[in-house]
Amino acid sequence: MSGEGHALDVLRQIAEIPTAPFHEEAVARHLTAKLQAAGLTVRQDRFGNLLARYQRGRGARAVALVAHMDHPGLVASRVAGRDVTAEVLGGLQPGVLAAGTPVRFYDGAAAYAGTVTEYLPASAERRAAVRADVAGPVPVDSFGTLDIAALEEDRGVLALRAADDLAQCACLLLVAERLAAITAPVDVTFVLTRAEEIGLVGATLVAQAGLLARDAIVVSLECSRALPGAEIGKGPVIRVGDARQSFDPRGEALLLAARDELLRRRAEVPNGPNGPGGAVQRQLMSGGSCEASAFQAYGYITAGLVLPLGNYHNAGADGHAAPEVIHLHDLLGEVDLLLAALAESSRPLPERRDRFEALAGGASPRLLTTATGWNLGLEQVPGVTG
Repeated sequence: MSGEGHALDVLRQIAEIPTAPFHEEAVARHLTAKLQAAGLTVRQDRFGNLLARYQRGRGARAVALVAHMDHPGLVASRVAGRDVTAEVLGGLQPGVLAAGTPVRFYDGAAAYAGTVTEYLPASAERRAAVRADVAGPVPVDSFGTLDIAALEEDRGVLALRAADDLAQCACLLLVAERLAAITAPVDVTFVLTRAEEIGLVGATLVAQAGLLARDAIVVSLECSRALPGAEIGKGPVIRVGDARQSFDPRGEALLLAARDELLRRRAEVPNGPNGPGGAVQRQLMSGGSCEASAFQAYGYITAGLVLPLGNYHNAGADGHAAPEVIHLHDLLGEVDLLLAALAESSRPLPERRDRFEALAGGASPRLLTTATGWNLGLEQVPGVTG
């Protein structure tokens, strides 16, 4: 199977698993089995977040790659025959859940198709909710999703029921499969979190508990709304920050070093298998918040990587339900970038200070000479040179 074909297969397997906040178990089981098959030891914290560490050799900077296992969905709170009332968990807009929208509820292996009959806006007493006409005995607390095809592909354009963030979970599996190809020392932890869509909850609990090395570079992997300068099909995006804050330049330095290494390699093969030049974009992605913000709040060095996303949270151009859209080349390019970043983590990162000191050292004698005769009548500021 080709690289693209294998990546599609890995993505399809996970995309077919329905998920919602608090209902990530099936995704967690799938990811656990795949990570174990790749030779990683997987652990679970008491809240259901997964951590899988791979370490080989010594001297590598600890890196944590974080993706979440949920996607906005529904949870049944009241059932009266076919009339189901379900809370909306995550950012599904009213138009996405307009009357007539197909939905599907899940109870173990059983699935029940239905149609939204009414959207109920949030109030001071409750979350937003929907009423739906559902065929089948839907138990209270069962969860629902939009009834959209799990994955369809057309010349590299991927339409998914839940790209955010199952595509990034697939990315981590593809990275895990290729860890043995990295010849440098590696210390990486894959972190797969829960309930991101209702407020970065799983990431916050992992950060609070100090489950990662305090000096680890934490890279949040997200699917985020495409913007000018962060466009679908033009490569993964190094995320400078999100709607809450900018991230740590020390974390970004690792990703930039990996980007530069990829560019150096691909200069020899301008039209490689991942598209012309294997481009990497860089942008402040202000369309939402991501898990890097949660980790940064607890003192971690953070960075972000994004797959540009169309139809964010399943809102099509008309505001109604639609599949989320990413590009296969962006996914493949991100896998390569992450593998390069892990290889770079064992090397000293480029020091911007060295460049600045070299420039200042060359120009300072001329500044000293030209400032000597100014005679502005000011007190001289003491300082340390060198």
